[in-house]
Amino acid sequence: DYVILNFWAGNWDWSHQNWYATFNRVDPAGRWRFHSWDAEHVLETANETRQMDANQPYSPTAMHQMLKADPQYVMLFADRVHRHFHNGGALDAEQAWALYQTRLDEINEALVAESARWGDNQRATPYTRDVEWAAEVARLQEMILPGNDGASRTSFVLAQLRARDLYPDIDAPDVSHPGGIVEPNLQVALSNPNGGGTIYYTLDGSDPRPAGGGAPVAGTPQYSGPITITQTTLLRARVWDGSEWSAATEAQYLVGVA
Repeated sequence: DYVILNFWAGNWDWSHQNWYATFNRVDPAGRWRFHSWDAEHVLETANETRQMDANQPYSPTAMHQMLKADPQYVMLFADRVHRHFHNGGALDAEQAWALYQTRLDEINEALVAESARWGDNQRATPYTRDVEWAAEVARLQEMILPGNDGASRTSFVLAQLRARDLYPDIDAPDVSHPGGIVEPNLQVALSNPNGGGTIYYTLDGSDPRPAGGGAPVAGTPQYSGPITITQTTLLRARVWDGSEWSAATEAQYLVGVA
């Protein structure tokens, strides 16, 4: 997730510097956590890709490049990309902008005082919220949200990951309901956005794809029609075209939760 975020944001001042990782020394089961640090050089250009090919010694990108040799890591990476880039994930274009807009609203008034205090630091005519800041917000909105040609930072990065074999060529299944708190007997439909292939799914969170790839796990059902959700369920579905698996579509349905 940490690597995906920096790829998406185009953080060109990373990972040769500006990264930290920590763990809890008193917790034997403690996990390493990577922290976004000093990341002001992000979302500067729509087509930034340098980080995707970076391999800085003793850094997160070095670990990522080594892990790419493991097909299981590549599939997990693709699954996480799909989770964050689609179905309302944090980096889905619409959701990413909604999150950004929340921050814009929080600082809108403060920017007036910021301009008054620092706006003339670099030039005699002060930078202001309603001129330079508004122009920057408009630029970011154009970059993050799909434009007239359907492009967005999310779609661009997805295409670049595909070109680097970090995301499958076939698309993951679409799901009619993204999950959350639902009423019993919800009907959930899956659809295959590809020209071929078969959707396989599970309702217990297990993976239709066996570790290492290959034909579906024995006994995994093929999708043939709407799925009735009667209890709390973790749906996981992939498309199998006979030689390649799509990333996983996941949706958790919470039934009977107030």
